[in-house]
Amino acid sequence: MKPPGTISVLIADDHPAVRRHVRSLLGEDAELRLAGEARNGREAASMARALRPHVILMDISMPILNGLEATRQILAGQASAKVVILSAHDEEGYVERARALGAVGFVAKQHFGETLNWVIHEVAQGRTLSDPVTTAGGDPQGRGAAAPARRDRLTSRDSVLLRLVAEGSRKRQIAAELRMSLLAVERSLEALMAKLGILTLANLARYAVAAGSVESDVVLTIT
Repeated sequence: MKPPGTISVLIADDHPAVRRHVRSLLGEDAELRLAGEARNGREAASMARALRPHVILMDISMPILNGLEATRQILAGQASAKVVILSAHDEEGYVERARALGAVGFVAKQHFGETLNWVIHEVAQGRTLSDPVTTAGGDPQGRGAAAPARRDRLTSRDSVLLRLVAEGSRKRQIAAELRMSLLAVERSLEALMAKLGILTLANLARYAVAAGSVESDVVLTIT
């Protein structure tokens, strides 16, 4: 095992909730150390030059300077930097551009909880993960396999919520089914998404389908 805090990591994302969640994931691994947090691309480029972290986690859509330009600037001055793109479904078109700039890894945001620390270790050791990773243990070419459910932290109530969301139940229907208030349902869904590293209800529904909670032809809609 590497000494504690061996791998330093810079987080670059303009959403406080995302940074907080990534910070909590890093805290679960004694070999990882948070080097700093950037709120926009300009800060990311500046902090990367000053701190020289082993791995930079880079969101694409950020104010002042987007993640692609920040990546270009960082790698222009520090070719050995290892930039991992935090990608969302609607940003898949940017992955090719990020790869061309020299990014060495891509993590689908809806699968943070399953993959992020694994990806950090992989790229820190010199491996390039060429496609967005959706499960820790993609094939040898770096392509993520279909994401299975990670249920080690889920309660029985979480599993029920997953099933109802995947079935297309709306929040009020979930509240009636579980005899909960609408506010309690909303808080429970927020807690479940935070636990799984998922940012939207639509992606939570996709996760539930991938986990086998329901058949894959279910309508993924919840409001």
